[in-house]
Formats: sequence, C-alpha cells, structure tokens
Amino acid sequence: MSDVEAFRCFQSFSYSGKAYAMKSEVPDFPVLLRTWDLAKRLQMDYFQTHLLDCMDARRSEIGCTPDVQVIKEVFEDNEEGCPLRFKFMDWIEKDIRAEEEQAPKSKAMNSDLKFCSDLVSP
Repeated sequence: MSDVEAFRCFQSFSYSGKAYAMKSEVPDFPVLLRTWDLAKRLQMDYFQTHLLDCMDARRSEIGCTPDVQVIKEVFEDNEEGCPLRFKFMDWIEKDIRAEEEQAPKSKAMNSDLKFCSDLVSP
C-alpha cells in the first residue's frame, strides 16, 4: 500500500493545520489510518488528535461506522488504551445501541456488529 496519500495529509497539516483541503472530501479510513501510523511514528500527538476529528467527519459523511476489516486493523495495529481504539469502541457501542433500539427482541444483531461487539468485549 502506498503512503503517498498519508504523506499528502501530513504535508497539508504541516502547512495549513488541516489534514485535507476544506473543499475536498475527507480521506477514506484506510488513508486516515496510514496517516495515523505516520503521526504515531513522528510522535505528533496533536496531529493524531486532529486525525481523530477527521475520522469523526468521515464517519458523518458516510453515515456509518467503517467496515469490519478497518475495525479489525485498528484493534490489531494499535495498543490497548490507544485513543484510536477508544474512538472506534465508542462508535461500535453507539451502533450496537441503535441496532438494539430499532428491534430490541424481534431481530438478531447484525453479524458485523456482533463481530465488533465480541472484538471489544473484555
């Protein structure tokens, strides 16, 4: 996988304080995750905090939590207690609650949400 997009986000942040141009769409989650890894390697906590905000914006744009493969990558590639993991656990919890409110007894939990629930459960 190329890190050109990740470096582009880093370069944009370095010059403008934003990881992407205001008029453009927020980058996809795989790009944001590679950019997160770059910020982690560079020990730029303030950039990581900005990327969490970008991920919130991306989630709002697409209207849902990223797919299971992205979630799995977040949990495999980041240590326990990582803010990125907390962000994703919060999203998963919200999705699970929304699913339960929609059909509390009549419908089984979506298999992706079930997988995510099992992934984040202690």
